[in-house]
Amino acid sequence: TDDGSSWTTIESNHSVNNGHNYTSWTVSGITGTNATSLIRISESSDAAVNLNSSNFTLAATAQVAFTQPTSSTSWEMGTAQHILLTNNTGSNIEDATVKLYIDGSEVGDAKSYFRLLGGSNDITWNISYDYYGTTSSTNCQLKVVDGSYQEIAVSETFELTEASPQISSISSPTATSYWYNGQDVSINWYCYAVSSVDIEYSTDDGSSWTTIESNHSVNNGHN
Repeated sequence: TDDGSSWTTIESNHSVNNGHNYTSWTVSGITGTNATSLIRISESSDAAVNLNSSNFTLAATAQVAFTQPTSSTSWEMGTAQHILLTNNTGSNIEDATVKLYIDGSEVGDAKSYFRLLGGSNDITWNISYDYYGTTSSTNCQLKVVDGSYQEIAVSETFELTEASPQISSISSPTATSYWYNGQDVSINWYCYAVSSVDIEYSTDDGSSWTTIESNHSVNNGHN
């Protein structure tokens, strides 16, 4: 972090191939903001064979940071919540994406390809009712990547709880539907965390009801 005056080992005796190589490093142990930082790659058996990177910045804190969610956040799946981000880079970040990770695996985007403005950002996230079958987890994180897919911010670990049972909308019939005796029609709706439903009709604006079907099995989503 001091333009090469001193060095801290990240990894020793790392096996390599001829040509392109890489390793992952979770940055830690940095204090302050250090604009004269370097990475050095040296041959393990002969330190005279080495190469330094260009100067870059290593810092204790990210320039882009989450203020929500935090480690105390618990959000119900199937609800709309607010992601709060601060961008202190001094400029807008184009084509940013907020990605959701559950138990360390990427499962979807909370917000895709948007402009992350300088300063404070309030992003509405319509949380899905499940992610590849996962309906709740205490090990969730959000990560922001820029347009070049470089990770620029990571949230604290937070909780997603199971969605409350709900029938969210009826897509058929609509206000313009005209149904008559003998006609075959399709009744369509969206529901989540529900195993079965009763279907009824009313001809007097809901004062009385007649059963069409009871205990109809349903799936999450469109039925």
